[in-house]
Parts: sequence; C-alpha cells; structure tokens
Amino acid sequence: MWEHKQGKKKEEPVKRRCHRCRGMGRSPCPICNGAGEVIKSRDILGKPIVGRCEGCFGLKYIRCTVCGGEGFLTEYI
Repeated sequence: MWEHKQGKKKEEPVKRRCHRCRGMGRSPCPICNGAGEVIKSRDILGKPIVGRCEGCFGLKYIRCTVCGGEGFLTEYI
C-alpha cells in the first residue's frame, strides 16, 4: 500500500512462454500419449480393438493445464 512512498519498485508483469506446451497452448493427451486411439478390448484371435480416446476425443492434444491454453505464463518481476 505504501510502496510508492518507500521507494520500492513496482512489480511489472512479464509474459514468458509456457515450459510444458512450448507456447502452443496445447499438450499431448496423457491418456493416449498423443495417438488419438486407445485399445478398448481384444477380439477372439487376440487382435486389439482400437477406439477413439475419451480424453482428447481423437484430436491427440488437449488444452495445456499449466498455462490454460494461452501458451504464455505471466510472472511478476
């Protein structure tokens, strides 16, 4: 509250690129590891039955949880 009278510097916001998504705003799905498909079951011969991933709905990416999809983090210096 009294920082301006005491001679302290104000903290200025600085935008930095997100370390998890590298500024894209999206990261690979943790459920399918970016494949978009998961093995649902196996048939009689043992072949996998592949279905769409429930986490990313087959898009392979989800919104980054660290930056909220912005791609940047705001830090105060």
